[in-house]
Amino acid sequence: MKWFLFFQYRNIFLFLILGLPTLSLTALSLEEIWVSVKEAKEYYSLGDKSPKRFELSLGGDRPQYLTKEVANHEIFSFCQRYLEKYHGNFAVPKLRSDIRYSLNDAYGDITLQILSGKNIFSCFSKLSEDQPYIRIDFQIDKKNLRPFRWDYFDKTGNLFFSEEDESRNGKKDSFTRFESKACPKEITKDKNGIGGIDEWWHYDKCYLSKIEYDENENGYKERTCYFDFGKPKYCEGIGEKEESEAKLALQSGNLDLASALYNRALEELKKEFTKPSSRSCSLLKEIASVDYLRKDYASFARSLDEFLNISVCEKSSLEILVYKGYYLLYISGNFKEAKKTYKEAAKTYFHEKGEENPELILNLAYSQFQDKDPLSCLTSLERLGEKRLSANARFYFYYYRASCNLSAGKDDFAISDLKKSREIGTEKEYYAVILYKLALSHYRLQKKSEGKVFLEQCFSFDHEMIPMAEKEPAFSEYFLSAEGQKIKIKYYLNREQK
Repeated sequence: MKWFLFFQYRNIFLFLILGLPTLSLTALSLEEIWVSVKEAKEYYSLGDKSPKRFELSLGGDRPQYLTKEVANHEIFSFCQRYLEKYHGNFAVPKLRSDIRYSLNDAYGDITLQILSGKNIFSCFSKLSEDQPYIRIDFQIDKKNLRPFRWDYFDKTGNLFFSEEDESRNGKKDSFTRFESKACPKEITKDKNGIGGIDEWWHYDKCYLSKIEYDENENGYKERTCYFDFGKPKYCEGIGEKEESEAKLALQSGNLDLASALYNRALEELKKEFTKPSSRSCSLLKEIASVDYLRKDYASFARSLDEFLNISVCEKSSLEILVYKGYYLLYISGNFKEAKKTYKEAAKTYFHEKGEENPELILNLAYSQFQDKDPLSCLTSLERLGEKRLSANARFYFYYYRASCNLSAGKDDFAISDLKKSREIGTEKEYYAVILYKLALSHYRLQKKSEGKVFLEQCFSFDHEMIPMAEKEPAFSEYFLSAEGQKIKIKYYLNREQK
C-alpha cells in the first residue's frame, strides 16, 4: 500500500513557490566557507601562502582553530588578490590603518552573514575620499565564488555605473548608468544572450518611463512599453493588441477566449521572428498558465514542452518547471518525470537565489517517495533546516520524513516525526492518517498495546480507514481479536444501513 495518503489534485505549495519569498535554508558551515574560498583562489589563480585546507593541527601555515575571524580574513585576502589581478586600475588597501578600516567599516562580519544564510558578500577596492573605487558582489556556494555585480563609484562616493550578470551564466548582460545615487538614467541589456544589446530601459527623473525591445537584433525595435512613474501603462508592437485583449478576457474570467488570444499573439510573433524570442517565452508561459486554469492538461503539457525546448527561455523557466512538476506529480502521476522536474526546479531556484526553496524540496521528496525511492527522499529532506521553516511547511517536513522512514523500515524515526507533525497539527485532514501510521510503526516494533491505542483513535476519528487497515498484515492479529471483530461488524452494518 502507499504510505503517502494525499488528497487528489491537492495544490500544497504552488502559490507559495510562485508568489512568496522564502527563507534561506542552506547556510554554509565555517569549513564549507573556508573550502569555497580556498578553491576560488585556485580557480582564479590567486596563489598565496595561506592554508590550503582546514585541519586541526599544530605548526605550519594551517590555523589551529577555524573561527569567524579567520574566515573573515581569508575572504578579505581573496578580495585583495582578486582586485589586484582583475581590476588593477583600482587601488587596494595596503597600510594597516586602511586594512583595519576596510575590515571594520566596509566588510563587517562577512562570515556571520554567510552563516546566517545570506550567501552573498562584497569586495571593495581601497576606500578613500580622493579616488574612485569599485564594489564587486559575489555569490558563494559549496563549490565556488562567482561575481555577479560590479558597482563603480566616483571619487566623491557616488555610484555612476553598474554591470550585472543577471542570468548568472558568467557573462555581464545588464548595464546601468546613474544620474545620482539610486537614480538610474538608462539600463541596457542583452537578454537573449547573443552578445548585442536588445533592451533599452529609459528613465525620467529616476522613474522608469519606457522600454524598447529589438530581440532579433535586426535594427528594428519591434516592441515598446510605456510607464507612468514606473507603473506599466501600455505596450505597442507585434502581437500587443492580441495580448492586451487576452489580459482583459482573463480578468473577466473568460479563460477560453484568453487562451485563444494569447495563442494568436504568439502566432503573430512567429511571423516576425525566424527563431523564438524571450517574448515567445512570456507568451508560452501565459498560455500554459491559462490552460492550467482551464484544466486543458493536454494543451498545458504542449505549451510546457515548447517553452522548455527554447534555449532563450532557460533563464526564466522556474515558473514553468513548477507548473510541469505539479502536473506530473499531482495530475498525471508520472512520478519518475516529476522527480526529474522538481530536481531541476530546485537546482534552478538555488542557482538564481543562492538558497533552497522549501516547497520545491518538499515536492521533490514526495515525488522520490512515490517513485519508490524513500532513501533519496530522506536525502532531499536533509537539505532543509526544519527549525527555520514556517509551521505549515514544518508539518509537511516531519510528515514526509516520517513516511519515508516508515517505508524504509526505520520505524523508531518514523514515530518521532509523526508525533512532531501531530503536535503542529496545521493540516487536520491528515490527523487520521498520522494515527494510522503511528499504529503501524508501533505494531512493527512489537509495541502492540501502544499501537492499539493509536489504531482505535484512528478509527474513531475516521472509520473509513478500517478497510485499508484490514489489508495490512501487521494488523491481522488485532482484527482477529474481540475488539477488532466488534469494530468491523459495526462498520459494515452501518454501511449496509446507508
